[in-house]
Amino acid sequence: LAVKRSPLLGSVSAVLGQHFGKVPPRPYDAGALLSSLGKARQTAIALAALEWFRQTCQVNNFHFSVVLNAHAKLGDWATALGLLGMMDQHFVEKDIIIYSAAISAC
Repeated sequence: LAVKRSPLLGSVSAVLGQHFGKVPPRPYDAGALLSSLGKARQTAIALAALEWFRQTCQVNNFHFSVVLNAHAKLGDWATALGLLGMMDQHFVEKDIIIYSAAISAC
């Protein structure tokens, strides 16, 4: 399963680009924002933000797990499993937390 490009990516990119300016975001900042969006159940925005952060800073399995967990909690198994595939495409290592979240989505 593939994750579809978020229709919110343009809007999210504009907001994040304006917020961070020319200074690339730190991975910590990316994690904090994705975590907040996940807790607020803003999964579509979190997915678009993950796409933007992937292009602007070094994302790792933590960033993917936050977004995957948010989708899992809403029962969006298709996107959760698609994120596993996205991790393969971007050479992000999976761990037990990632697999557990993906299983819980199903």
